[in-house]
Amino acid sequence: MDIESTLWFAVDALWLATLMCWAANLWWVFDLASHFRQQYLLAAVLVAAWALIAGFWYLAVLALLAALPHLLEVLRTAQPADLPQARQGGIPFRLATFNLAYPNHNAATVDRYVAELEPDLLLLQEADLDWPGPRSGERLHHACQALKTTGDHLFLLSRWPFTAWMKARSASTGTPLIVARVEIAGQAVTVVNFHAASPKTGAKARFRNLHFRDLAARMAEIEGPKIIAGDFNCSPWSPYYRELVEALNMVNVAQGRAWFWTWPAAAFCFGIPIDHVLVSRHFSVRSLSRGPRLGSDHLPIIADLELRPLA
Repeated sequence: MDIESTLWFAVDALWLATLMCWAANLWWVFDLASHFRQQYLLAAVLVAAWALIAGFWYLAVLALLAALPHLLEVLRTAQPADLPQARQGGIPFRLATFNLAYPNHNAATVDRYVAELEPDLLLLQEADLDWPGPRSGERLHHACQALKTTGDHLFLLSRWPFTAWMKARSASTGTPLIVARVEIAGQAVTVVNFHAASPKTGAKARFRNLHFRDLAARMAEIEGPKIIAGDFNCSPWSPYYRELVEALNMVNVAQGRAWFWTWPAAAFCFGIPIDHVLVSRHFSVRSLSRGPRLGSDHLPIIADLELRPLA
């Protein structure tokens, strides 16, 4: 195959990816394809550069045209978050969320990392029953847990006592989630630990989407400051994610950060953001980071937040 034929093949592949993203709500495979907008953008730029160097300017133009929809989507997620600025009198606290990927054989390392991190709220997915650990438990005195599947537990650990909590289940799918309420400086804050199904098949993709709808309906009944964090198994470029966030009327704390991937942990430029922290507009973001690889295919998210004071 000569260079021009190879470039034509690459451009055709880019346009196929672009068309699948446009049709992401028509088939679960197209929805999976929509998670890789950043990678398509990078690939299109490289193909365009190669085409220009090789003297095929018309192929460079086609590659860049295929890149345009992905660029617009990446820029959309790079827009600053619609959250208030931190101000004097706010109540700062640290939240961490992490899918441990059961079975994780680095429990002692994770426990030591959590103790050094000193979070005020810790949300774990795919955890075994050994939480809180001996070191993390020194700070996180209060814990609630829900069993999802054998050995796969959701844990919510808090520095503050829970004023209420429940192991809720999706009305459509039966999938559990933890809905808890903590009091932070006199304000009742609802915290949800969420783990959606991995859309590896059409049935599981529909399962995840139903879970999203049930979550939005449940949260619509709750007033006041709200946080939902966990493994959504969905990127911000999926139409189903956008529908969820719009229905919740909440904001992703990673909004404004164009490259904040969390899975797979070792993927570097091939990673995608499927773990999220969503907050209501009662909060400001002081800082946001990812933790190290700790025996999981996910990276932890560490969000330093600030709860706005009561007027």
